Amino acid sequence: MVGRIINGDATETWERPGNGAGQSGYPLSVVAKQNQQRGAEGFGGIHLILRSQGLVESLVPMLATARMGPVRVHRTGDEFTRFLIQAASSGELLPAAVMISADLAGVDSVALCQELIDPVNLASSPAVVVVAGDCKLSEADLDTLTSNGVAEIVLGEVNAPILLSAVARSLAVHSERVACARITATFRQDPAEKQIMESKLRYLVSQDELTGLLNRKRLYQALEVTATQAGSAGLGAALFLINLDQFQRVNEIYGYSVGDRLLAQVARYLSAVAGEARAIARTGSDQFALVLDKIELADAQKLAERWLSGIRNLRLDNDTRFPVTTASIGIALFGEGGTSNRSQDILSRAEQACYLAKRQGGNTLAVFREDAPEIRLRKHDQRLLPEIRRALAEDRFHFMFQPVFDADSGLPAYHEVLLRLGYNGSSEVSPQVLVPAAERLGLARALDLWVLDRVIDYLSDKVVTHQELRLSVNLSGQALQDGSVYTLVKNKLELNNLDPSRLLFELKETSCMAEFAKTRENIAKLSAMGCQFAIDDFGSGFSSYNYIKNLPAHILKIDGAFIANIANDPTDRKLVAAMVELGHSLGKVMVAEWVQDPQSFAIVKELGVDYCQGNFLGRAQTNPIHR
Repeated sequence: MVGRIINGDATETWERPGNGAGQSGYPLSVVAKQNQQRGAEGFGGIHLILRSQGLVESLVPMLATARMGPVRVHRTGDEFTRFLIQAASSGELLPAAVMISADLAGVDSVALCQELIDPVNLASSPAVVVVAGDCKLSEADLDTLTSNGVAEIVLGEVNAPILLSAVARSLAVHSERVACARITATFRQDPAEKQIMESKLRYLVSQDELTGLLNRKRLYQALEVTATQAGSAGLGAALFLINLDQFQRVNEIYGYSVGDRLLAQVARYLSAVAGEARAIARTGSDQFALVLDKIELADAQKLAERWLSGIRNLRLDNDTRFPVTTASIGIALFGEGGTSNRSQDILSRAEQACYLAKRQGGNTLAVFREDAPEIRLRKHDQRLLPEIRRALAEDRFHFMFQPVFDADSGLPAYHEVLLRLGYNGSSEVSPQVLVPAAERLGLARALDLWVLDRVIDYLSDKVVTHQELRLSVNLSGQALQDGSVYTLVKNKLELNNLDPSRLLFELKETSCMAEFAKTRENIAKLSAMGCQFAIDDFGSGFSSYNYIKNLPAHILKIDGAFIANIANDPTDRKLVAAMVELGHSLGKVMVAEWVQDPQSFAIVKELGVDYCQGNFLGRAQTNPIHR
């Protein structure tokens, strides 16, 4: 029996172990007897015994609107007891749910609940909700109520919507109890039905119900056997992980029934072409696994190529209206390079290989290799993941500020905010490592919001002492794909009464590609507020001109790769000159980054660059430079 204690926003769930001790059921033994005779059909309606008349008047219309069943209100516990006795003898429906105030005048509510509920036969008892509110129930009373099968206890704030939800849950509890009682009764009356159910349960323990393939549990067992045999006999073995590409779109466009039929078709195909496999399993919603013994890498790759082709040629019900299905396959060899053969480890390696195949666009295969750059990068990300999450939760990030100077006056025009994280007690993680890792791990948006929140607070703190201070914040490609950044910036600026022009956002060209329309819309909204935008690494992509045409950017930061060697490379000099001329013709402010020496600074200044940034002019430091 599972019950709940609701206390404000917190919910505690408990599980009551079955026991043989029970009460008499309803207040008189005749009531309990009538309950057992009536069974599930003898229950109906919601009965309220609440101390607060105002709560009753608010709750009853809501229950009527929700159509949860007939409602009956009792003013006292004695009135409710009399009703039960009368109902037991007259055949009137007994309550499916009862809501009782813990502080009813002249009534021991805990004792009344004990009388109402038979913990041995819960299906013959109503689901009881105790409304305690601010009434202090002792630990002993709470233990008594929960151990005897009370469906829910409402503590703390009490209002009609909270009680409406409690009633809905209690009715669900009652229905579940009745359903379980019916199943139990069926088993008792029909042993054959019980055997069928037990056989089905045994099947589901090891098989996937939809495809008939093995499930993950049985796959682990097959992996353990294969690892033992491959190690002792020195024979090769491989695990293939097959993940269908873009399968969720099939469900979204054609419906889940079509998706299920497609999964079953792929399962039949794999069973037909890989009959020699030790195990064929479905390990996820759109993922399959095959274990093959006595196979070397070259043969494993040939097989995987054949399976990729076969899956591409599948047509659901031979209907050409359905799209071509493709898959990504990851291959992991047992014992490769001295690696562990534990089932979880070999499965992890196959999943990493499958991830690489997905990264390559799908419809291909990849083999796990410990020294592959992508694998090393993924492992580094996984080590960094808990550090980033902890830093977000505990405010462990900190800022550095690198000045961007006006090329003519030599004064700082603004400062770029650079994020830093001390990692695992060692040196700081640079933004060049931290930000891409956060993007790959799906934490970029959370990082963007954290930075913006703190940067605006920082500007607010410096509003008097640094009136001229402007800060530039780098945003990830995910930042402007919804309205969360705009909402945060708007609310924070208004709350702190800050001039929006003191905040500048930097976006890389590549970060604008995904969801371009939404990104442009949010840039336009923030620009209309008075914030400014810079396109970072300008000139590095093929879409530069398209972006400066379609995005309301105020500043173009020339990719540092064109600046780093400009003193020695005439081609870089000509390209930078062309970019500066183009930017100025469109009314953009041009910035040269990576200015590392006096020769480069002199050249970019001569070419007409407006602002300059680089270690030669000013390194990142813990505090901005005063003008």
